[in-house]
Amino acid sequence: MISVIVPLRGEAPGAAARFSSVAGDHDAELVVADGGNDPATLEAFRALGALILPGEGSRGARLADAARQARGDVLLFLHSDSRPPDGALAAVRRALAEGTAAGAFSLAYESPNARLR
Repeated sequence: MISVIVPLRGEAPGAAARFSSVAGDHDAELVVADGGNDPATLEAFRALGALILPGEGSRGARLADAARQARGDVLLFLHSDSRPPDGALAAVRRALAEGTAAGAFSLAYESPNARLR
C-alpha cells in the first residue's frame, strides 16, 4: 500500500480536490498531517476518505507522526498545494517494481510568473 501524506495548515477546502486520484486507488491511503485548519477543509479531505491526524509543533514533527501512523509500506509525501501527476501512484509502483528505492516527481508551476520558473 502507498500512503500519501499531506501536511496541512491554513489550506482552503479546494485543496482536497488535488488528491481525488488517491481516493480512487484501492491500494493507497491519504493521510493528512493537520496543523490547524478550517473545519470545511478537513471535511473536504474526510470526504475523500483521508485519515486526519491533528498535531502540534512543526510540520516536520507532524509529518513524522503521520509516517508512524501510516499503514502503507511506501510513503509518498506531497505538499497540499501540489497536484500529483496523472498516473502518479502507478508510476511509483512501476519504479518500485524496477528496484528503485527512492524518487521524486518533476516540479512545474501553473503560474506564468517568471519568478516561479
